[in-house]
Amino acid sequence: MLSRLGIGGRVIGAGRTDSGVHATGQELSFEAPRRWVIQELARALDSVLPDDVWIETLREAAPDFHPRFQATGRRYEYYLAPGLAGRSPHRRRGTWWIDDPPDPEALQAVARAVLGRHDFDGLSMSGQPDVATVCTIETAEWVETPLGDL
Repeated sequence: MLSRLGIGGRVIGAGRTDSGVHATGQELSFEAPRRWVIQELARALDSVLPDDVWIETLREAAPDFHPRFQATGRRYEYYLAPGLAGRSPHRRRGTWWIDDPPDPEALQAVARAVLGRHDFDGLSMSGQPDVATVCTIETAEWVETPLGDL
């Protein structure tokens, strides 16, 4: 698909998500022919990418840039939708619907418990050499959205 635009070689991503999970702000790197102007290339990429993928920002990077190994952090957001509104088919893919609203203090206590430096080896895929499993969680909190989700 990208070869139609003269883009060959590997497209390298900052990481991956599990099946059914949406990634926002995903950083990628690839080599493009010099003839492309960045704005035109962004439009051209959007025209050949699947409907659920789009180019928000495209910029030139240093030749040795590696999105996975030079990432300085990641942000994860999870949504809970208590009550009937959470059953909406428009929110189903990105929101976990639950019958009753959870105790906000209990949620905040759990969020505070994960702060700090932890080894997530038990959650990593086995057999991957040289994978760093120690991470520092700097922020964890539950916030109510304008839709009433948490």
